[in-house]
Amino acid sequence: MEDLERRHAEHVAVNDSHAVNLPVLGDKLDLRVQLGGRVQGPLHEQTGVARGLGVAALGLLLYAGRHWLPSLYIPEDPGALAIAAVILPIAAAFQVVDGLQVVGAGILRGLGRPVPPAIFNFIAWWVIALPLAGWFVLRRGGGLVEVWWSLALGLGVVAILVVGWVFKRGPASLTPPLPPVVEGTPAGSPREPR
Repeated sequence: MEDLERRHAEHVAVNDSHAVNLPVLGDKLDLRVQLGGRVQGPLHEQTGVARGLGVAALGLLLYAGRHWLPSLYIPEDPGALAIAAVILPIAAAFQVVDGLQVVGAGILRGLGRPVPPAIFNFIAWWVIALPLAGWFVLRRGGGLVEVWWSLALGLGVVAILVVGWVFKRGPASLTPPLPPVVEGTPAGSPREPR
């Protein structure tokens, strides 16, 4: 019976996280195309912030609804409801870092730099998340919660690396530097001698 409760709880967590993610998925994909094609300008920055806040709000909905959202699927299984209530906050964290990495990777792809996100995903999933989940389950006797935390950690690593790369080598690195200041020019005058 406990295995059935775990499977029910996992299905609920996946369904709820997808139900929350799907309304903003199109926005995430649209934003990465917009930002990748035209990376500068206050309108796009405001759009990115607004959409990021939307993803965070939906993640908060998963966290706040961790007790009543699962009851929409499995109202008469208290064991599965309890497990789902533990997993949904992890799914909420997953949604927030997923929004960061999708937009960041989209910006880099739009800039013609698809290799860094691919490398970051390989490292985060195959070197960190999956071995950690395997270690938790096979060596420590962990279960569903540990697997979800391992995967959320992997996605968080991708998000941190992608966002760091965007800040360090993203759109701002493409703007030409200002010409050097010529000695002896008064303040407010052109930087280059005529």
